[in-house]
This record gives sequence, structure tokens and C-alpha cells, in this order.
Amino acid sequence: PLYRQELEGLSPASGPAKQVSFRLRLSLALILRRLGKLQEAEQMHRQALRDCEETLGPTHPDTLAAMGNFVEILKGLARYEEAEAECRRTVETSKKALGALHPEALIARSNLAAMMKLIGRYEEAESLGRQIVRDADVAVGPRHPYTLVFVGNLAKLLEDTGKYQEAEALLRRLLEANESIHGPKEQTTIVAVGRLAALLWTQGKSAEAARLFHRALRDAEEALGSEHPETLVAMGNLAEVSRKLGRYDDALTFSRRCLQGSVATLGPHHPDTRLAMQALEELMVDTGR
Repeated sequence: PLYRQELEGLSPASGPAKQVSFRLRLSLALILRRLGKLQEAEQMHRQALRDCEETLGPTHPDTLAAMGNFVEILKGLARYEEAEAECRRTVETSKKALGALHPEALIARSNLAAMMKLIGRYEEAESLGRQIVRDADVAVGPRHPYTLVFVGNLAKLLEDTGKYQEAEALLRRLLEANESIHGPKEQTTIVAVGRLAALLWTQGKSAEAARLFHRALRDAEEALGSEHPETLVAMGNLAEVSRKLGRYDDALTFSRRCLQGSVATLGPHHPDTRLAMQALEELMVDTGR
């Protein structure tokens, strides 16, 4: 309501007033998107983006950010062809304005790779993802936060397409970098441990996977607390791993703890709590408890 009141108080104008107007409309469009009002968000953002380009120019950083946000709205509306075209326009504009190796240009290319994955063009997404990682290694360094995001994205794509060995190598690189930068018990590192453990489990490397799952839970409890969402995820993972390894007493212990933590943290009706409850019920049926 506050943004709408501010907009109503502004008359169409040029100069500073116009800039205030389109910035307010861009902000309101983002709020509408978060509220799920995508049609209204698209209409408002489209006009505000035109005004942004006219006022600041198509290569201004704020314009590039607005273009990226507009793509997300179009994706939410399942208008993939238009979203792809807007993605490619953002890539070309950012390359022209900033250079192909500028961090913002790399992000624009990464967004395009994600778009390709979304619409099932995996080969193009993979090729682009590999090039982005190579360019980021050179442009900002192999341990820059952006580079590590790109590495994680490529690892997920390779995992999703069954290229497990390459995905594993990337996840090991990601874990090593996070350990070096953040230490072994920071949340980003704990997430990386869990990701590597899950991939190893998928490949049948159960012994190393189990060790890493235990490590993820131990470190999460120590660093984040027993009811932190990442700790609860680690508990749920370890419950499932213990069940598949036939360690039913351990599985029940972890599953009960996961449910108790979910109820305390998220409430009894949260979807994650319901999943934890379902997992415990299935485990009790399987074990005749």
C-alpha cells in the first residue's frame, strides 16, 4: 500500500521525478512477484523497465539488474521464449557495457545457462556453464564467491544429467575452497559437505558418504545449533542413510530428533514437519515398531 500511495502522488514527468517513479514501480513489481501476483508484476515491471532504459540507458547497472528481475517474472509465468530472449539481451548488453569477463556479465551468462536448463536444453546449458567457470577462474579467481556459485551450479547440472564423476570433482573442489575460506564449521561449508555426501551415496560410495553425513550433522549441531534448518536437514539425511544401511536404531533416533526439531522450529503444520513425520511413520512400519 505504501508504494502504491507514493506512485499515486507522482505525476508523469522527466528527470528526477521520473526516476523516482520507475524505481518505485520496480520495487512494487518485486513485491507483487513475491506475493504471487505475477500478471500485475509483469505489467508494472515492463513499463518501469522501459522508463529505466530511457532514463539511465540500457547498459546502466540498475537497468541490467531490472532486466534480470524481469526474466524471473517471465519464468514464473512460464513464458519461456520471451524469458530466453530477455536473458540473451541481458547477456549481450552486459558484455557490451562491461566486458565479457566482468562479474555482472558472468552472472548474466549464468542466468542464461539456468534458463537453458529450465527448458531442457542441457547440452547448451552445460557448454555455457563450463565456459563460465573457466572465465570466472581467470577473471575473478578460482575462490571468488561468484566462481564458487558457478562451480556449484555446474556440479548440479552434471549431477542431474548423470555425469557423476565430473560432478564429484567439482563438489570436492567446492568443499575444499569453502573449508579454506570459511573454515570447516561455517554454514556454507556444512552445506558443501552434505552435497558431496549425497552425490557419493548416489554413486554407491556408501562408506565415505556415511562419514560425511555424520560430519555434516556433527558440525551443524556444534556451529548452528540442534534446531537450525541445516541441522534438521542433516538429521533427516542421516536417518535415511542409517535406514538403508540397516542401522535401524540409529535411524529411529535421528528421525525422532528431526521431527522434534521441526515441530519446535517450524511448527507442527509446516510442510517440512509433515515430511519428517511421514518419514518417521514409514520407518516405524518398516521396523515393526
